[in-house]
Amino acid sequence: MSYLVKSETENLVEGINFIVGRYPNYNATTMIDEASGNYYSLEMLEEAKKWSNENEWIEMLIFDALIGNADRHQSNWAILIEFLEAQETEDNHISLRFRSKWCPLYDNGSSLCCYVNEKGVDSMFGKDPGPFEALVDSKSRSIVRVDGSRKTKPTHKEMVLYLIKKYPSAKAIAARFVERLTFKDVDKLLDMYTPDILSEKKNRLIRRYLKEKLCMLRDAVEGR
Repeated sequence: MSYLVKSETENLVEGINFIVGRYPNYNATTMIDEASGNYYSLEMLEEAKKWSNENEWIEMLIFDALIGNADRHQSNWAILIEFLEAQETEDNHISLRFRSKWCPLYDNGSSLCCYVNEKGVDSMFGKDPGPFEALVDSKSRSIVRVDGSRKTKPTHKEMVLYLIKKYPSAKAIAARFVERLTFKDVDKLLDMYTPDILSEKKNRLIRRYLKEKLCMLRDAVEGR
């Protein structure tokens, strides 16, 4: 499916290709650099910097925090690269010109409460707030580490707070999500799905989940 997002003149280059250029011993199955022992991390994502705008992958990670995506591995993001021309330089070398852009996000299946079955939805609306709070916070984790030396995956909230602390543009990016996706927008989006496509219980859960995630982003932006 991912290859449907590119034009005929573009090449879709998955993240793994940028990572192994710097980390030739990176194991895509275990998602560990076998030379250093480091796990798949932000530092590895930064290898795509020369081909993309840093803000684009920050936006991807904040979007993942919003939808609770637990599986943004090295083949679930890509950059579209288009060859433009080859020119001979004055010293008889060949200079190649390319145009690149961040690929539209694909394969977002591991998100939006996908692991909560129909029977489990009821517990998310019970008297005990624990199950829902865990779903939104402690069980909502990024596969991308903020520190490659640590095995523990950060929660999406921890990821957003780290991005805001490290990258000057991250706060404004998170704020745009909050400004552009209101609670009313969430309701309008979910109203589009009839019960034969998305059960009423799951629809209700996803609404609540997204609204709580928006509150999380707002708190992160406001430093709370």
